[in-house]
Amino acid sequence: MQLNEAIRELWRSWVGKAGLVLLITLFVGAGYVLATYPLDYGDRTWSNPTIWVDNPKAAAPTWTNLWRREPEPEHLVLTAGAPDEVREATAGKLETYRLAFFYDYAQPPTFLAITLGDVLYAERPPLINVSLLRPDGKEVRLLRHAVRGPREGEQGPFERYITEPLRIQLSTDESTIGGLQEFLADQFELQADARDLRGVVDRALFGTPTAATLAAGTSAGDGLTFTPLTGEYTVIIQAAFRDPADQMGLVRFVAGGAVYGLMGTDTLGRDLAEGLLFG
Repeated sequence: MQLNEAIRELWRSWVGKAGLVLLITLFVGAGYVLATYPLDYGDRTWSNPTIWVDNPKAAAPTWTNLWRREPEPEHLVLTAGAPDEVREATAGKLETYRLAFFYDYAQPPTFLAITLGDVLYAERPPLINVSLLRPDGKEVRLLRHAVRGPREGEQGPFERYITEPLRIQLSTDESTIGGLQEFLADQFELQADARDLRGVVDRALFGTPTAATLAAGTSAGDGLTFTPLTGEYTVIIQAAFRDPADQMGLVRFVAGGAVYGLMGTDTLGRDLAEGLLFG
């Protein structure tokens, strides 16, 4: 039997059609892996935890939201390479980055992280402030970071976070918790202890205190509860530089999802779709 005759015979039944489609898919997948994956993918990428650090851990596939009455948050990565606004000042310049996104989930992100990289300055290190503008018009400070100054004997211009960008997990960072404390006190007259805010940072940033929490005040303790706040959020990053030539080349914000990609992730955040293709 010739090959074309065998194919026609297989194509007559739905089982044969499914088998041919699967075979073609396998060949296409194998060709894609050979063309795009490096030979040392296993050691250099799959076994390298820094590659997957911004991925959610043990996340379900994105398509599982089709069967959920209340969809889980999808993974969100926002990157800016150039500032949206540069304002000159007598003491230098202020660069502003704005990363806007719409959030309409009942559950908060699984984590929040900010990555800064490729910082170059001539004399004095820049000061970087990160805040979150909420749909209700209120703004909460997430981070205040001073870039490390020159080492003894180091000559300028000074480079920071070039080969290894600075990544800060905002959900657990003390600066974020402190900013959230100030925000709740100023905007809702809620005096919350830092210990009680740990574990509910994301829920507080993407929600408003419930009536029960406001009524309990400081006695709420670790029973702080928040009503989800949906709408448009904007992450605002401001970098104050001393020299006009100073710059920051990488800004990335991550709101961790509960679902991710075609196959989800494992407990280390590795993309299972990539692993299955490589395997």
